[in-house]
Amino acid sequence: MNNPTQLSLLQDEIRHRYETLSKRLKQVARYILDNSNSIAFDTVASIAAQASVPPSTLIRFANAFGFSGFNEMKQVFRQHLMEETVNYTERARLFRQTSTDDNVAPEKPAEILNVFTMVNAQALQQLAMQIAPEQLDRAVELLNNAENIYVIGLRRS
Repeated sequence: MNNPTQLSLLQDEIRHRYETLSKRLKQVARYILDNSNSIAFDTVASIAAQASVPPSTLIRFANAFGFSGFNEMKQVFRQHLMEETVNYTERARLFRQTSTDDNVAPEKPAEILNVFTMVNAQALQQLAMQIAPEQLDRAVELLNNAENIYVIGLRRS
């Protein structure tokens, strides 16, 4: 069986085969379908714990869908996030391409501000759609209970 290389294809395949999966593999399937964005960066141990299955079950799940291992399957999730994320470079490109009513790039400060705001608002909307409310609640809880919070900025806004 060929492994699905796009997240939507993998999700469709999981849904299609769900009823034929064992009890443990169904647990993994449910977790993966409900937490697609976190799969890309969580460790196998973390995902297994959150899905309430042993790590070996994740490997069996990946094998059942044509992957050589769970890390290979995680690449599908990472690729999806890279394609969906509007990063700073993309926002800058959109900013340069956006024109005013007379098809001229914005020059006046107010026009530049309007276009800049519009492009970044789109990025914020996308961010809001990608974050699960439970994850945000958990992050707020962790920050609220933290003794220290360190903020580091690197190469992007």
